[in-house]
Amino acid sequence: MKSKNAAKIRAAVVRYLLLALGTVIFTLPMIYMISTSLRPNGALYEYPPRFFPKWEALTLENYDYILHQSRFYLNFLNSVFVSLSSVVLAALVWLLVWYIEQRVLAKSLGRASEGADAQAAWEQHILRKQNWTADSEPGRAALARVRAGVAAMQEQPHEDVFLPALDGARLHARLYRVPHAHATVILCHGYHSHAEHDFSAQFPALYASGGCNLLLIDERAHGLSEGKCLTFGQLERYDIAQWVHWVREHSRVQRPIALYGVSMGAASVLLAAQLPELRDEIACVIADCGYSSFELEVTDAVCHGTNAPRWLQKPLARACVRILRRSGLDFAAVDTTPGMAALDLPILFFHGDADTFVPLHHSERNLAACRRPQQLVVIPGAEHAMSAQVDPERYRHELLTFLWRNTNYLWDERNKPLK
Repeated sequence: MKSKNAAKIRAAVVRYLLLALGTVIFTLPMIYMISTSLRPNGALYEYPPRFFPKWEALTLENYDYILHQSRFYLNFLNSVFVSLSSVVLAALVWLLVWYIEQRVLAKSLGRASEGADAQAAWEQHILRKQNWTADSEPGRAALARVRAGVAAMQEQPHEDVFLPALDGARLHARLYRVPHAHATVILCHGYHSHAEHDFSAQFPALYASGGCNLLLIDERAHGLSEGKCLTFGQLERYDIAQWVHWVREHSRVQRPIALYGVSMGAASVLLAAQLPELRDEIACVIADCGYSSFELEVTDAVCHGTNAPRWLQKPLARACVRILRRSGLDFAAVDTTPGMAALDLPILFFHGDADTFVPLHHSERNLAACRRPQQLVVIPGAEHAMSAQVDPERYRHELLTFLWRNTNYLWDERNKPLK
């Protein structure tokens, strides 16, 4: 204890000595400027030079000369004008930066927009991602799957569940009960998305399998869940933990519990699974196209979205992260990789090799950090969150097989050929 205190004292002494030295270095030029103004012109060329003039040599003749010049006041007003103009310009630039920051924060962290034509916009988004058209065969098939999945979500009976988050926000989810189910899958959608968007292709197969209840949550600041802003997994992990506790505490909703997330939801479920309180509560995790690190994802987004030179990409990414940190959140904590080695449970990764928004190396980075062997399913040609649309048969088979093996629920279709 004494050695620690002595080290702190030495560090404080060194710090204050450096501050004192810096003060002297920065104030000496100003002191010399004032001292030279109080000496006659001839004294400026004395050798050796004097830093402080003699008392009897002090004079105000330099000030008298300046004040009696005819253009002094004009020059003074010009200086005032330039100074005020600089202040006003700096204020305008600051306001512009503040406005841009607020727009970035509002667009990046604000609530997801929910227009009446959200479903139509999502269908167009799916087609645009894969360069499909509504008349092409893969485009027609994808739209049919999406519409069938959304219809199934709306038609099947479900319960609206609400619970408080740790920060007081009211969270919402829909619970789909399956008779004789002895497992529950918690489904977490992605950034500015909805369960209907991210799980429409998978929902009919999951519901028809007959072995698991499905809890489709609205992430904070999405759907019916409260929250002023989303946090890319920093707070979402604790929201997911609250849903796990809710499932555990309600006897009608059976365990074991599987976590299934897409994009931001995938990163959130991996972060949630790393929480000490959930170590013995989770049977398995499915992570579809999740990012491994928020800062790395911003770098990739800057690279893909701006085509900036390589040397400029990281500074731009750091600037974006710094702007987002103005919300008061620490996005450096959103990094799934450091805790992957401690996860002693089965994990299934999905990722498209054509993903330009969250590139494949994010899942590869997480996979490489795992201590136990895990499975990564790479879907050729799939863009971000499009694996279930590009190769639905393989996706369905890998998903249901993984859940069947790791939650031990009865998969009624496991012996039937894929349709």
